[in-house]
Amino acid sequence: MLANSIKKRYKSGFQRIRRNGVKMEDLVTIQGFLREETGKGYCRKLRNKDRVPANLLGADRKDSLLEIEGKWLSKAWQNGKKFNLQIGETVKPVLIKELQISAVKRKALHVDLQSL
Repeated sequence: MLANSIKKRYKSGFQRIRRNGVKMEDLVTIQGFLREETGKGYCRKLRNKDRVPANLLGADRKDSLLEIEGKWLSKAWQNGKKFNLQIGETVKPVLIKELQISAVKRKALHVDLQSL
């Protein structure tokens, strides 16, 4: 009986997957904020507010400095490393390229994102 329920879940999840990955509606949406400051002190202040410094890499634009919520980043990491990034009114699908995690606290220190 357990094996049948797993197959049903897998089939329902498999039907939602498209050729280029998951549909945008099925992805987690995370609010991102542009940041102008850099440096160790500023990033420490961000992490104390439960935000993670991030870089957005993409072919269509320059690298962007961002800050995103750490709680939602861990949910996106567990759900396939793809999520929708909302900056202002624009929403873009992104992929987590690299995630640095603290060895002691097991929290995200920094993340590099690639726009799809």
